[in-house]
Amino acid sequence: MALYITDLAISTTYHEEEGLKNQGFSLLKINLNEGTGAGNDNYVWFKRGDRANAITRVQVTYHSEMETGMDKFIKLERDINTGTTGVPIHMWFSRAIGDFDNPILDLAVTTETAGEVNYMKKERGEWEKVGCNLNLDAGGKHVYLWVKREKPFYICDVIATVDFQRDQELFSTGYTRVDESTNLTVQQGKDVFIWYRRTSEQVKALSALNISITPEKYAELKRLGYDRLEVNLNENTGGSPAYLWYKSLPNQDKVKRLVLLLNWRCVEQYKAAGINVIERNLNTGNTTPYRRADATTELFMRELVQDAAVHVVFEVCSVEGEEKRPKDSALHCLHTAGQVVRHTDINSGRSRFTPAVTPSVLLGFSSFYLSQEEDVLKTQGFTQINVNLNEGTGAANKNFLWYKKGEKALAITRVQVTYNRQMESSMKEFTMIDKNINTGTSGGPLYMWFSKAVGEFDIPIMDVAVTTETQDEVSHLTARGMWENVDCNLNLGAGGNYVYAWMKRENPFYICDVTATTTYDNHQELFSKGFTRVDISTNLGALGQDVFIWYRKTSDSGKGLSALNISTNPEQYEELKRQGYHVVDVNLNENTGPSVYLWYNSVPGQRKVQGLFLLLDWRSADTYKKSGINVIERNLNTGKQGDTIYLCDV
Repeated sequence: MALYITDLAISTTYHEEEGLKNQGFSLLKINLNEGTGAGNDNYVWFKRGDRANAITRVQVTYHSEMETGMDKFIKLERDINTGTTGVPIHMWFSRAIGDFDNPILDLAVTTETAGEVNYMKKERGEWEKVGCNLNLDAGGKHVYLWVKREKPFYICDVIATVDFQRDQELFSTGYTRVDESTNLTVQQGKDVFIWYRRTSEQVKALSALNISITPEKYAELKRLGYDRLEVNLNENTGGSPAYLWYKSLPNQDKVKRLVLLLNWRCVEQYKAAGINVIERNLNTGNTTPYRRADATTELFMRELVQDAAVHVVFEVCSVEGEEKRPKDSALHCLHTAGQVVRHTDINSGRSRFTPAVTPSVLLGFSSFYLSQEEDVLKTQGFTQINVNLNEGTGAANKNFLWYKKGEKALAITRVQVTYNRQMESSMKEFTMIDKNINTGTSGGPLYMWFSKAVGEFDIPIMDVAVTTETQDEVSHLTARGMWENVDCNLNLGAGGNYVYAWMKRENPFYICDVTATTTYDNHQELFSKGFTRVDISTNLGALGQDVFIWYRKTSDSGKGLSALNISTNPEQYEELKRQGYHVVDVNLNENTGPSVYLWYNSVPGQRKVQGLFLLLDWRSADTYKKSGINVIERNLNTGKQGDTIYLCDV
């Protein structure tokens, strides 16, 4: 007995992958960000079950207006373009049962032209392309999802729309939307979508499709007995009118599939496989082509493809000149009145920190690519810290930290950051903010976590800030032992400014214990004992093991450490030992260069350590020292090719 596809999901992190495995989902192991260079891998997951629960429709959206009329669909909340520079893309599915619905038996993902051709030419005509490149606007490969239907199918109806007013009606009457606007590649013009219905009855199917882009072709197709859709596929672009035509004749070939071909380089392979490519550019005559951020000289086109034989003329339009940035505001929506506009910040100067002013009990994260995220966070009572977490990267989108205020009983006490799967493995007592801070940059996935743990070493958080400049870091480090650095650059691996989050504690605090780890085996134990992990490996940029420094804090100055130090050679080791320091018996250079050790002591009557910080930007050392911050200028990466890292304390 055949099993059907009954549920879908998207994963964008290892944490999500583990959760989906535990829920009984199966992985379709092809990266949806293939070829983008994104640090994280995103995947489609599925469940199988009986026919009564089978999924029958899958659609994709890449802006909010496309979601109009999709109230009968289930939205997968994960952005398929997470970790890339592409627009937010979401997948939707429905289990609708009607005359034009055909249950889905299987799934596939293609990243190469040969794969597309293979599924287009499957003999029985059961495979259907979900008509949107899942790497849309992200560079990389053209990635498509394919669904295998229970029965072979044919195209029986086509229609087109220039707005979203009829979307709900069309979905409810069994139409499938080709989820790429024929005007996708131009900045002006309306969003125009082609729709179709399928049937399992060959006699009801269309026998031919065609396109006219000139008056002569218009007259010819009319003379040949084609029927025309009234909608101009070039609506409001300034280009030549483009119309879709169709006809249905008995005893002729039937149209099995309809797709838009984005990649003009595929045309010859499609034609060689016997697939009919109607080589009339749906963007003919458009003078304002939309240019992807990663394009140099790109040829854009939209061809209609079907399985019946039609001979047409090949045309392309070239893209020249620079992308023109909007000048009316710093931030622009993805789609306004049907226009495709990239988010562009024209006020790209460096921002100073803006501290929160109320007790923090919850954290949130949003990207300006997803304006609906901001609206949701606002309605939930969150307040935005108006400092871009991607400052200086050149990323088109802006990511922000949000917080909520409330009673002390609900206060957050710990905040950590992770940038690999092993770091996440021990975070069971923390809540993950499931948005990649590096979204839209070249950096790897970066996540923030928080906990409301209450224990001997926990102090409630009263305030939150973000810094992007050295002087602001200094201001927080020297603020009477109240501000604590969340010690991981939130632009890690993405270039740009050094961006840090800071937490203001209810009481002044002191460092009372330090340790270090070279494996992840005891991370969970250390978290449970009240330790904070410094979320930057001392081997950052080198090929050794991940080594992390840990500390605990106290409000009792009598328990605080009085000094920290580092040894990078045997002479320093012996000198610190002679001075009464205690060594943390973990080599911070494990498996790389010379042995490097962390030392500490606690002497009554001496000053107490109120902060501990790894300085990644060695150029800031003089600014730190002039402010009275102790910079221990002994490189934790001594003798290897990793980043220069200094330990600082106040």
